[in-house]
Amino acid sequence: MLDFIPPTVEASTKDNTIEKLALYSMADYEAWKKDLGDKATEYEIKYRKGLVSSENKEVKEYFANLDNCTKKFVWADDEDGDAIELAFDNDKLIISPSHRTKKEEEKWDEELERENKQKQK
Repeated sequence: MLDFIPPTVEASTKDNTIEKLALYSMADYEAWKKDLGDKATEYEIKYRKGLVSSENKEVKEYFANLDNCTKKFVWADDEDGDAIELAFDNDKLIISPSHRTKKEEEKWDEELERENKQKQK
């Protein structure tokens, strides 16, 4: 199963000398910003709310680079079946894209465990 994840934050330099950077979670954005330190003020930040906040040109770019915008989930064991049921049962849990990480492949229960830890903080 693949999950389509458009960028959560896009950063570009104010003078457009550096190519636009797409970040796929707030955690990735915070880490990037921390690494930059004072230089972070040289960037313009655009917060995204899924495809709705993107222009047609940007949506075409996302679909042209699907490797950057998808996460593959693997079904390895019964725990994953339980996790999928939990993820899609509205009475149990809502997965928030703000805590996602850009990991190439992940078991369902790993993502749900990380989500629950974030909600407990």
